[in-house]
Amino acid sequence: MLQRDHRGQARALPVRHHAGDDRSRGDGGELFPEHEPACERSIRLRQQGIRRPAGEGGARHRPGRAHARDRRAAEEAARRHADGQSLLRPFRRRVQHARRGLSPDANPGRLLPGRRETGLSSRRLHRLVGAARADPVGALSAALLILVALTAIGAPWLAPYDPVKQRVAERLARPSVGHPFGTDDFGRDVLSRLIVGARPTLLTAALSVLIACLIGSSVGTIAGYFGGRIESVSMMFIDIMLSFPLVLLALLIVAVLGAGLVNLILAVGISQIPLFARLARSLALTLRSREYVVAGLSLGAGQLRVLRRHVVPNMLGPIGVQATTTMALAIVTTSSLSFLGFGIQPPAPDWGVMVFEARRFLFDRPDILLYPAIAIVVTVISLNVLTDSLLRLLDPTARGMLA
Repeated sequence: MLQRDHRGQARALPVRHHAGDDRSRGDGGELFPEHEPACERSIRLRQQGIRRPAGEGGARHRPGRAHARDRRAAEEAARRHADGQSLLRPFRRRVQHARRGLSPDANPGRLLPGRRETGLSSRRLHRLVGAARADPVGALSAALLILVALTAIGAPWLAPYDPVKQRVAERLARPSVGHPFGTDDFGRDVLSRLIVGARPTLLTAALSVLIACLIGSSVGTIAGYFGGRIESVSMMFIDIMLSFPLVLLALLIVAVLGAGLVNLILAVGISQIPLFARLARSLALTLRSREYVVAGLSLGAGQLRVLRRHVVPNMLGPIGVQATTTMALAIVTTSSLSFLGFGIQPPAPDWGVMVFEARRFLFDRPDILLYPAIAIVVTVISLNVLTDSLLRLLDPTARGMLA
């Protein structure tokens, strides 16, 4: 029991307990009464290493808080585990693809284990057949373009005669078994010149479109994405170039550089730069305000990284469609310049040169002029039809506008 002295301080008196009473025995065999203060009892129990009973003095034991704390700890551990798995997932996928011989970006769910999808697989062939059935006109135009391209590639082996060699004795011969399309005024086989002339025509158009696509898309993308003074200066030059007609601008460039195949390619390519620059600028202006671009920049990604990973890949589809359309325009431009004498020079075979040489016999032998003209028209129309098909395929919402 407790007893206070003359100073008011409490001290405990030793009390012996009865036999069999072990409830509150201390180290020295002393018995502390039940009315012991809670603070002193708590100190004594802590010194003896005994846990404090629930609901006895001070703050009460609340199991709900402990359960909530354990639940939060479990959720945090699960979240960390999920984050770790997400970080390891790309590495594991690369390891699995390396073992299978696949590219890192391949989708393993679409491939059979241990097999590699190469070349024209059954799945790709099925997709091509489905696309051809959905758009037979586009498939026909693509087949015609492939035929023209293969003819241009194998022209030296497909031409039955030398397209430059003159045979004056057979000049202006009518179509026959030996000469299916007849001969021109110098006795040269028209079919051989038509086949060999496809190579410089398509080569000039393709290289000029490539130059215009690379330069124009780069200028337009930088101007539209970064904006500011770069956009103002670059678009000012583009607008100046657009103020001239395409053929007239190419004609001015060829007049400055001189006639020839290389100068013709440069002239047509430079004149078509504004077409790609305007398109790339509009696409970059649209894409830079998208949520994923803004999120990438807010997370600390650099401007060039966002431009390379998120902006440029989404521009490839529309730019590819524009390249197909510009290819048709380039064929018309190169043929026009060759017809005017600023392109490929005779006696080299070219579709524009053949039209130029056959204009004198328009009334006597109109078929000599019709063959290269039909080749130009069929190729250009096939490219335009293929452009519409690609636009429907890449942008299904445009089907109503193109129908």
